[in-house]
Amino acid sequence: MCNPPFFSSLVERTERRSVKSVHSRKDEDVTEGGEIGFLCRMVKESVAFKHKIKWFTAFIGRKIDFVFLCKYLECMLDDIVYTSGTIEMGHTKRWLIAWKFVQ
Repeated sequence: MCNPPFFSSLVERTERRSVKSVHSRKDEDVTEGGEIGFLCRMVKESVAFKHKIKWFTAFIGRKIDFVFLCKYLECMLDDIVYTSGTIEMGHTKRWLIAWKFVQ
């Protein structure tokens, strides 16, 4: 299960984490394009491994990114199918997504 970096910059990390405790290092949760940029790159790169890996999975921190990724998977290729779900931990909700390639 991939748990991608959430933020696109250190500024975004600081702004969005101001009231929450930080459980990760700066180099673990910041990447170009933020969470959705990372996940879209992951989907594109998964094409190269479609004959070696049956399921690709990700743990998504923001609903807006989850909705975008579902639409992205639906539009990207005809041979991708996906399933999704949610997990709630106290007051925190996260989205899970898994996709695979069909022949």
